[in-house]
Amino acid sequence: MLSRLLFALVLVVAPAVIWGTRGALPSEVASHFNASGLADGTLPRNAYLVVILALATLLPVVVAVTTGLVSHLSRRPKLMRDADYWFAPPRREATQAFLRDHACRLGTLLSALIVGLHLLTVVANRSVPPQLPMPGFFALLASFVALVLAWIAALALRFRTPG
Repeated sequence: MLSRLLFALVLVVAPAVIWGTRGALPSEVASHFNASGLADGTLPRNAYLVVILALATLLPVVVAVTTGLVSHLSRRPKLMRDADYWFAPPRREATQAFLRDHACRLGTLLSALIVGLHLLTVVANRSVPPQLPMPGFFALLASFVALVLAWIAALALRFRTPG
């Protein structure tokens, strides 16, 4: 339940942060960067805002909803080991609740990643020429990967073979 509340909060805070920082963006936003962090693509500010707001809100919702639907598809043996056990009447409700909450955790992580990328883009657009702060980018990316691996591990531990 807490995961769903946090996800709902993130879906309110993420666009507020993005919208609140729009004034720090130039009319032409450096929005794509090469491997060394130098800008190699731009978007008009309004187009950038539409894209980043959609990525920070709609994409996590789609991911959370589709991931949450796994509980309805998981009875197929290839999608979940021991599905008959986990979806037996005594455990069905708890299994579905865990999967819904876990899907919201993934959506929260994804939204946080997008907001982090946006904030790095704001910083990048302050310099001339625009330069993405690569240490911050790699720290954000490493954090996201580590948290997604922890998310996968939690899923695997929760649904390990019983007995």
